[in-house]
Amino acid sequence: MFVFSEGVSALAVWGVWVLVFAALFGLNEITRRWKWMGFFAFFILPIILSALWFTVLKDTTYTDWFHLAKVYSSTAGCLGFWLIRHVKMTNKKTGEEWRLADKKW
Repeated sequence: MFVFSEGVSALAVWGVWVLVFAALFGLNEITRRWKWMGFFAFFILPIILSALWFTVLKDTTYTDWFHLAKVYSSTAGCLGFWLIRHVKMTNKKTGEEWRLADKKW
């Protein structure tokens, strides 16, 4: 997919690199700014993609332990930071609102 054949110009390689880099910046900003986009990107999309990888795309994707550990550990980190930023709860006894971001680990 991202392996270039011989004869590809350096300009094309740099262009793809810049395009991927810009897409990562843009998607990071979208998931950071809107809570529901972050929820979709870090909760819903991994479930959908996991189902696709192990059923429809099992012959064309990397499903060995290293690639899966790499993908799911980074997803777990993103989920953790999303939860720290967005989880707000109210204590039923005291009525006090608390957030995960307020707790100093």
